[in-house]
Parts: sequence; structure tokens; C-alpha cells
Amino acid sequence: MKKVLFSLVYLLFLGFAASAQTTDASKTNAGATVKADGPLLAFAEKSHDFGDIKQGEKVSYTFKFKNTGNAPLIISNVQTTCGCTVSNWTKEPVAPGKTGEVSGHFLTAAPQDVQAD
Repeated sequence: MKKVLFSLVYLLFLGFAASAQTTDASKTNAGATVKADGPLLAFAEKSHDFGDIKQGEKVSYTFKFKNTGNAPLIISNVQTTCGCTVSNWTKEPVAPGKTGEVSGHFLTAAPQDVQAD
């Protein structure tokens, strides 16, 4: 179960990272590092282990990130890989130097057992 949860969280992260507006962190010019223009994501954590959970539990985790770029970051969509994972994210633009969040909720109940909150 741990491997499944870790995989789902990792895929949630990948879906989020693919949907966010990002640019290369740096470009090399004759050995010098030049910061790229645009928004840039920096996550405090890239994965989370829920540990052992029982079927029927609802677990969640919030990933925090910082826009280390020099332009506002706009996240227009976060896609999950299956119906058992629900996501929520900072909807307003994240200014340079400011932080935002992406949260994931994993529903371990069988689909017929899930009730709307």
C-alpha cells in the first residue's frame, strides 16, 4: 500500500509540474550562470509517505512551493492520475518570492463506498 500511495503522490506532483508555467532555472553562457526570465517553482518537499493506512481512510497532504522566478506564476490546472486522488491548488497568481500550495487527497474507499462530503 505504501508503494501505491507514494506512486500516486509522485504522479500528482508530476501532473502539477507539467501544468505549471516554468522556465529553465539557468542558462550557461561561457561558463557564467544567468537566471532565466519567468516564473520558477521551488518545492519544499517533492514527495510524502503516508505510511500504513487502512482501506476506507481519507488521507491528504499539502505541498508548499515558492516562486523563485521573476514573474508571476499562474497554475491553470492540476491533473491527477486516477479518480481516487483529488487535488486543490493556489488559484490566484503567485508573485515572485511568494508561496503557494498544492494539496492532494487520496480516497482509499472502494468507488461504490465513496460519498460526497
